[in-house]
Amino acid sequence: MYEKDSMDFLDETDRQILSMLKSNSRTALKTIGEQVHLTAQAVSNRIIRLQKLQVIRRYTIDINEEKMGAATIAYITVFMKTREHQQLRRFLQAEDIVKEVHRISGDGCYLVKVICPGMMEINRLLDQLMEYGTYRLNLSTERIKG
Repeated sequence: MYEKDSMDFLDETDRQILSMLKSNSRTALKTIGEQVHLTAQAVSNRIIRLQKLQVIRRYTIDINEEKMGAATIAYITVFMKTREHQQLRRFLQAEDIVKEVHRISGDGCYLVKVICPGMMEINRLLDQLMEYGTYRLNLSTERIKG
């Protein structure tokens, strides 16, 4: 029923709906409908279609980590010294302070985003990362966008 291998299935209205949901996934269907000139039911049908097509994978929230006591944001580039990639992945997935992990090309093997209260937690993580390889640490000093 749905064509997955073509980007033609997304029209401008779908893109507007996605943009609004990305900005605030709790936006009322009626509000979205008013912006894209559809009924709330038509918007709902499009969202269901986009979910079935796996264009929309999940809904989430954007937490202000600073208000939650986590004011330190770090980006760690991991340089593997072993072939234990699956063990590293399992370790990083289990760590609460690790918010994102990307396998990368170029300089390093993985890019890890960490958000936590302070350097004590980062140092603990870095000590454990030494089992898998070396690292380069970059600390965020100011959020410009996002």
